[in-house]
Amino acid sequence: MQPGNTEDKAPDAAAGPARREFPHRPNEIRKRIQLVTKYSTRSLDLRCMGLTSIPKEAFGLANLEEIFLNENNLSDISPKIGRFSGLKRLHLNSNLLTSIPDELGHLHALEFLNLPNNNLCLLPDCFSELQRLKHLDIRCNDVRSLPATLREIDSLKTLAVEGNEVLESRFGLSGCDARQVLDTYFRREAA
Repeated sequence: MQPGNTEDKAPDAAAGPARREFPHRPNEIRKRIQLVTKYSTRSLDLRCMGLTSIPKEAFGLANLEEIFLNENNLSDISPKIGRFSGLKRLHLNSNLLTSIPDELGHLHALEFLNLPNNNLCLLPDCFSELQRLKHLDIRCNDVRSLPATLREIDSLKTLAVEGNEVLESRFGLSGCDARQVLDTYFRREAA
C-alpha cells in the first residue's frame, strides 16, 4: 500500500465501535436449548451465536424469565416473541433491529428491556401494555421520537436515551430517570 492511500486511514471514532461478527454456531445453540429443557432453567443465553432469527426451538421454552440475544445479527424479531408470557428480562443489545413487533406488548411480566446499539427509528405503542417495565434502554439507535404511551407505564424508573441524535439535539435529553426524561421530552414536544 502506498503512503497517502485512503485505505491507510484509521476508522472514524465518531462512527462508534466496529461491529463484531460472530459465526453461526448451530451445535452450540442446540446444546444450550437442550440444557434449559433438561434442567428447567429460566434463562437462555444465546449471545454471540451469529443468529439471524430466534431459533424456533426456543419458542417452546415457555417458562423462561430471561433471554440473552446480545451481539447477534437479528434484523427483526418474530411475532412469536409474545409466547414468552413470563419473561422478565430481554436483552437485544447490539443487533441490527430496525423495528419491534407489537407482540412484544404481550410480555406482561417484562421488567427490563435492553435495546441499545441497534438501528431503531421508532418505538411501538404496544409498550403501554408493559405495565411492569422498570428499565428501558434504547441508547445508540436512531429513535427520533418517544411514543406518548410510555407515560402510561407507572413502573418505569429508568429510560436511557443517549446516543439518539435527534432526541439529544432537539430535546436535550440525557440521564436515566424515566419521569425526568419523559417530562422534558413531552414539555418540549408541546412547545
